[in-house]
Amino acid sequence: MKNTLIFFALAGGLAVTVSAAPSENIIYLECDLEGQPWKIALDENNKTVTWERGDMVSTIPAVFLPDRVTWGEGVMAISRIDLTFTRTFPENIGVDRGTCRIVERGERAF
Repeated sequence: MKNTLIFFALAGGLAVTVSAAPSENIIYLECDLEGQPWKIALDENNKTVTWERGDMVSTIPAVFLPDRVTWGEGVMAISRIDLTFTRTFPENIGVDRGTCRIVERGERAF
């Protein structure tokens, strides 16, 4: 989506343009990783990912690349191409694989 432009009229006939980033740029996902359900919110504007799994919830920095989003020092990744979800273990122990689907943000009061 394009940024919204807001114009303010100032004394003396001057105008200032302010660019407001839309909050709709957050992408909500429901994922399954090796039988574990995850809820994930990708916020590219703020370069963060918020994930929820069971009783655990965290918001941490993420790297947004053209083909994937990674976080946790590259351990966790979601493909922007096919929504593949992976967790790579250090020292070549293995890789857990799963899938995600985009979901609409539910109605809320505020």
